[in-house]
Formats: sequence, C-alpha cells, structure tokens
Amino acid sequence: MEGTIYSIIPALITLLLVLLTRKVLLSLGTGIVIGALFVNDFQVGASIKENLDCILYYLL
Repeated sequence: MEGTIYSIIPALITLLLVLLTRKVLLSLGTGIVIGALFVNDFQVGASIKENLDCILYYLL
C-alpha cells in the first residue's frame, strides 16, 4: 500500500467522517481500522493479530 494512491484513502475517509459526524475519536478509530485492513488485504483475522502483537510488544 505504500507509495500508491490507495494509501490516502484511510486519511480521506477519516477527514470525511470528522466533517460529517464531528466525532474525532470515532473517525480516527475508523481510519485506523480501514488502514489496518488495507495493509492486510482485508483479512480481518490477520489485522487483529498484527494489531494485538504490536500492542503487546509496546506494553511489555
């Protein structure tokens, strides 16, 4: 996803949601989830596993 036009889609969706809903945290969370799905080719299980591994790495 790096270096392509698709890498800007999560940011645009986040900005659009902020403007429409005025809920920044919800919009940021949505952008993060969409970005994670893009990175893992829309495989939900792989996205969750990678995110949990990253969180556990930084906590421990």
